[in-house]
Amino acid sequence: MDVKNTLHLYEVSGCPASADSSGRWQEVLEKRLDSGHYEYLRVRERLRVWLDDGKRQPTSDMSITYQEGIEVFRVSLKGASDNTLVGIRSCRLYFKDDQKYPAQEKYSELFSQSDAPPVLRQLPLIPQLHEFVGFLNKESPILALFNDISFVPLAERILVCRSGEKHSVHSLSKSGYSKSILSNVRNKKAETPASFHFILLSAFARDQGKARQVAAETAGVLEREWGCHITSKNRIASSERFEEFIDSGLSDAVVFVGLDGEKGERPPQSAIDWMRALDENKTPYALFNSNVEVNPKFTRHGNAMNLLSKAGGAHFHVEPLGLPDFCDQWCIGLDLGFGSQYRGKMAVITLTDGKGQLKAYWRAIKDMDETLTPDVLSQGLNWLIGVAEEEKPGRKYLVIRDGICPKNEYMEVYKDLLPKGRSTLVECVKNGNPVMVSADGQPDAATLAIPKGENAGFLFTAQAPQKGMLTNTIKFYTRHNDLKLSLEEIGEALCALCFAPKLSFQPSGLPAPIYWADGIASVRYTNLQFAGWSHLPNRTRDFRVGR
Repeated sequence: MDVKNTLHLYEVSGCPASADSSGRWQEVLEKRLDSGHYEYLRVRERLRVWLDDGKRQPTSDMSITYQEGIEVFRVSLKGASDNTLVGIRSCRLYFKDDQKYPAQEKYSELFSQSDAPPVLRQLPLIPQLHEFVGFLNKESPILALFNDISFVPLAERILVCRSGEKHSVHSLSKSGYSKSILSNVRNKKAETPASFHFILLSAFARDQGKARQVAAETAGVLEREWGCHITSKNRIASSERFEEFIDSGLSDAVVFVGLDGEKGERPPQSAIDWMRALDENKTPYALFNSNVEVNPKFTRHGNAMNLLSKAGGAHFHVEPLGLPDFCDQWCIGLDLGFGSQYRGKMAVITLTDGKGQLKAYWRAIKDMDETLTPDVLSQGLNWLIGVAEEEKPGRKYLVIRDGICPKNEYMEVYKDLLPKGRSTLVECVKNGNPVMVSADGQPDAATLAIPKGENAGFLFTAQAPQKGMLTNTIKFYTRHNDLKLSLEEIGEALCALCFAPKLSFQPSGLPAPIYWADGIASVRYTNLQFAGWSHLPNRTRDFRVGR
């Protein structure tokens, strides 16, 4: 047992895993809940639980209130225990019109027209989890913490590298990673500076002076601090100038687009039309907030990182010491999300290098099932692997599938499509995992938990930057492993990809290939954060039946 870290994973006594197809574990817990002061709702393979104490909090929508609750869910592990295993974590429950049971609508649906409440802060709620387990065990023990887990610290093995300087994620996290990494990118030359034409598109900014100020501050970071070469600076504030730019055929340009709207607000139709024209012209662009109250001193480095990545540069890269050749490998991410501006679902497959830099992407608009069908996989993987092999042939591949492959998504299809002898496929589950905590609150960054006898690991990646928040745990395992990677090696690779630079210099809770795939899948006119990549090799295919 680790005295510092805890994974909230429990065995349900008297509930064999092999006999649980009918949800027996839920029945066992529900009997205890019926005798107490908790309310609960069974939602498919999980229980949502809350105290019946009337302490619901208001939101900006008078018809919606919320309450912090607890979620219990089955955790599928093959060799850890003969009993059913469940995970426990805090959750937020929303109630409409003072109804007794929580609303089933998604968060984005509930607050599409109103301001969302403050974010959920999980750490202060950990005592509630212990109280909940204590209540269930009061009559007789039915939940036992699964302690046969090895916790492996990986942060010392993951290095942030730039122009000869190397710092471990562990050392950078000691005084707060966000603070440390900012000091390491400020006034430091980029590892791979970029040369490009800087185009400020300010036509949609109400305050032209503010747009120019943000652009000047951002360009200053790129030129004076990071050593980039901006070959020219131009501003577009009219449709005539925009048409001239499109007709000019100017290459190596990155457009910096100022928008005044709030997050989630649809831009003016004219702005959407201009961004479509940039996409058709294969011109990269990055958005920035041009509201008058924005202080560019607090946004300039994040904006500069976005522009640098669009221009093909990089300020730093991240290396896992246990995989010395990882930066020279290819990574593929597969994600399936809602179709954004399309009806149906959107499958996105991305190609990055081992440093997490986006190189190409392929999209499929498909029907509403959860399966990546053989034709989607065949066309997408064949095309992306073709792009990769043409640029750098013979490299190894780490392929990351977001979520568990459904039973009708056959592993044989992947094995036939991926390069023989040089690929590993990892299934990476980012939701529905037990919470991981330490005696000090958040675990150390890059902490890996491996239950005894398992071929799966639970990974706590980067610490949440906000007080009281807790990063979700990732579960990963593999059923195709030509590269013979161990769980620790895979954990190192996934963490390195989480800390790789992306649209900003901050780490992500998702490995870069999934981060890019998830972001591109989410692009719509009210969410354009991941727009502007049409200059990279990409394709979109429509697989919907009867469209």
